[in-house]
Amino acid sequence: MLCSEVRMYRSGGLEAAKLTIATTWLVTTSFAAVLALVCFDCPVSLASDVDNQIEAAIKSAKVLPKDMTFTVSFDPQTQEVSVSTYVNAASKDQTRDCKIDAILIARESMRTAHRAVRVRVRFFYENVKAYQEVVVTKPEIAAFAQGSVDQKDLLDSLEITSHNAVNSSSSAQRAILPRGELLQFRDNGIVFSYPRAWGIKPMNNQYGDFVELIAQRKSWCSIMFRLQKDNSYEQTALNEDKYFWSSHQRTIVGKKPIIFGASKNIQGLIVDIKDDSNPSDLTRWERHVYFGPGGKVYSVSVRFCKDDCLSVEEDLNTILSSLVFD
Repeated sequence: MLCSEVRMYRSGGLEAAKLTIATTWLVTTSFAAVLALVCFDCPVSLASDVDNQIEAAIKSAKVLPKDMTFTVSFDPQTQEVSVSTYVNAASKDQTRDCKIDAILIARESMRTAHRAVRVRVRFFYENVKAYQEVVVTKPEIAAFAQGSVDQKDLLDSLEITSHNAVNSSSSAQRAILPRGELLQFRDNGIVFSYPRAWGIKPMNNQYGDFVELIAQRKSWCSIMFRLQKDNSYEQTALNEDKYFWSSHQRTIVGKKPIIFGASKNIQGLIVDIKDDSNPSDLTRWERHVYFGPGGKVYSVSVRFCKDDCLSVEEDLNTILSSLVFD
C-alpha cells in the first residue's frame, strides 16, 4: 500500500420555449450587466470548485432533461468551459436542439464562471464513438443580449461539427463522459473511470503526455498519463530511473509487480518515489505505474503530498480497477 510505504519511510427533445426563456433573460438584462457578468474574475480559485458551481447552475436552470447526465470542466488558462453530455434521442431536430442547449449551457456557465470567454459543448451519441460539438463565445452571448442578433441569426451562425471519439489524438475530440459519481475518459487506446472531483486537462506534447487529472486536496495533486516509446514497461521504468530520477533528487523506496484492470488481466509495475527536489517541501511523493503490451507502453505518474496519500491512493485504485484497453 502506498501510504504504508510512506509511513515506513518516515518511521427529450427540448421545447422551442427554452430559447424563448433564454431570450427573455438575455434581452431584459442590460448590455452593461452582461459585460459585468462575463468580465470580472471568479472569486473561486480552484478549478474543481468552479466546475461544481457551473454544474449546479446548469441543473438549477433545468437546461437539460433531469435524467441527462453531463460533466463540466473549466480551464482557467484558456478561460474555456467544456461540457460533455448526450444527444437527446427523443429530439425531432437534434441539430437545432443541440444549438439551443449549447446557448443555455453557455449562459449559465458565463453567469457562474465570469472569466469564461468560450463554452464548448459536446453531445455524445449512446455508442460513445462519436459526438456533435457546438462552441458558443462571449461576444455571441453579448450580441444576442444587446439585440443586435436575433434568435434565428444566432442559431444559424452557430456551427455544429461532427467528431469521431475513438482513438483520437486531438484534444478537441477526447471523450469525457459522465457515469454517476464517476466520469469516463477514452483516448489513445485506453478507457478508465475517475472520480468527478478531479479536473481533467487533455494534452498532446513531445513527451507523449495525453491527459492530466488535477485535484487540490491539502496540497496540489496530479495524475499524468503518458504513452511511452519503449518496447516494454520494465524497460521504461529502468530508463526513467537512469535518465531522470537518480539525477533529480528522487529516491526509489518501493517497487513491485501489479495485476489490475476491470478484468484483472493487465500486468504492470509500480514504483514509489520520495521527491526531495525541493528543500522547502520535503513532503512530496510520487507513484508511477507502468503497463501495456509490447510496442504500446503506458505510464501513470501520481504526484501528491504525504497528507493526501490516503485519498489519492483510493482514487488511483478506482482508476486502475476500471481500466481496459480500447
